[in-house]
Amino acid sequence: MHVLASGDVAAAVEALGCIAPLLPVESLNQARTGSKLQFARACYSHLGGSLAVGITRGLLNDGAIVMAADQRGIELLTFDHQLLRGLGIDSLAAGSGPVAWGCLDWTEQQPHLAGRLGTAILTALLSKGWLLRRRNDRALDLTEEGKNRLQRCRLMVNTLHPTS
Repeated sequence: MHVLASGDVAAAVEALGCIAPLLPVESLNQARTGSKLQFARACYSHLGGSLAVGITRGLLNDGAIVMAADQRGIELLTFDHQLLRGLGIDSLAAGSGPVAWGCLDWTEQQPHLAGRLGTAILTALLSKGWLLRRRNDRALDLTEEGKNRLQRCRLMVNTLHPTS
């Protein structure tokens, strides 16, 4: 497992990903993997992709978090949110990193949740079986249970997602 030196290094790598030219897709397998990465992926220790952006937007709209104008600073206002309750998140492990911050998503060009809250959400989604890790890439598969639970929380912006 590779670990980056700091959150600043992670932000720099993500920023480079935003400006790097896309490689041409040369096979159906590459196209499927790209779609899955765009939908949901592990972004360091937190969730990335359109699913992560949708969850972040939902938490913002419901008043659980507030985002600074620069879209980097995020403040957690309450754990009293349907998604957080459903995932069993009512506190965060102590740590030296920020509770939450906005990580620019390279596929969506919008922020998704990073920090200890983002890590807690990804960890819970995986442990509850709402998302599954894939073997050879960072893409994550949304299970039928995960899709149903997220829809009940009104957090799925688009219920269409790449199929396995």
